[in-house]
Amino acid sequence: MRAAIFLTTVLTAALGGCQPSILPYYSITDVTSLSGLVGIWEPADGEEETWAITGDSSRYNIIHKTPERIKEFEMRLFKLNGKYFGDIVQPIKYSQDAFDPDLYAQQHLLARLILSGDTLQVGILNDEWFVQMIDDEAITVPFVEMSSGYLITATADQMRPVILKYADDPDAFPIAALVRVGD
Repeated sequence: MRAAIFLTTVLTAALGGCQPSILPYYSITDVTSLSGLVGIWEPADGEEETWAITGDSSRYNIIHKTPERIKEFEMRLFKLNGKYFGDIVQPIKYSQDAFDPDLYAQQHLLARLILSGDTLQVGILNDEWFVQMIDDEAITVPFVEMSSGYLITATADQMRPVILKYADDPDAFPIAALVRVGD
């Protein structure tokens, strides 16, 4: 029963279209801050949504609002070879009648961040690209195969070479631009 609850939670999160991991993508020594990241951001293409980023180097909080929903995320910003990345998780909120809260797995998503003035470029690790790279054996890191794709089980040290190799690849990290609309 515990395994079924865990797999259901993992599958639900993995269906979100971004490549998830069960472990953080960063080592604590890589954690940093980025001056100018805190603020309110909107897509440059005019989509009706906002990203409110607060916090500091210990943890950034993100509130993503669309007309349909509001989602909260936490992000640890880290830097590898002068490039910024975000390890993004959705906080787990337990209800009083949760069967066993310890079985809920927090999924980590990887984002490439490029800040230039009042423009923030964000690219989330593309799950379709990642699956193809695993299938082609171009990327060889630990993972679990699931009906919805792959769930990364690699450590931060195992993922570091992959992240650095593909950091500027638009297929790996398709970039969307956000513009600052407030502080």
